[in-house]
Amino acid sequence: ARQSYDAALVEFRASHDIVASPNTRLELARCLLAMGKLVDAYAELGRTAIEAKELKAEDNRYGRAYEAATAERAQLHPKLGFVTLTVENASDGTRLTVGGEEVRRAAWAEPAPALAGTTDVVVTTPGHVPVTRSVTLAAGASTALTVDAQSGASDATEASAATSPQSSPARPARGPA
Repeated sequence: ARQSYDAALVEFRASHDIVASPNTRLELARCLLAMGKLVDAYAELGRTAIEAKELKAEDNRYGRAYEAATAERAQLHPKLGFVTLTVENASDGTRLTVGGEEVRRAAWAEPAPALAGTTDVVVTTPGHVPVTRSVTLAAGASTALTVDAQSGASDATEASAATSPQSSPARPARGPA
């Protein structure tokens, strides 16, 4: 069964690449859900709803995809935890991951979904050591977290610490004369 979902996922992605359709996105999300990839399915259902909402004025068939995606996403919500992030001192190169999944900058203001339980939030800023915060997320609830993107030591400081002078090697003991 696992292989058939893997194959279906490939087919749905290929189909969506050819014709970007909310209906294909919806099936892709359902496939991810069946594979137990709840966070990915939740994100895909969100994209489905947005795409379908934009297109339903042109074609009413997409109204059903919008309603289904919205309803199925609402059913997933209680199974996931969410972290509402405030990233301070971010630079253009700052990247954010929650539970190993990158969060696009446009979505930083939205609660980021993750599996309930303890998850890592990692903020990576060029020139600084990545900042990692572990946060415990309750199912269906959102936890707020503020991270200073530049609070990690600068790479230059880290590099100089790694190459700090070491004690000189001990001299070999002299044998009997």
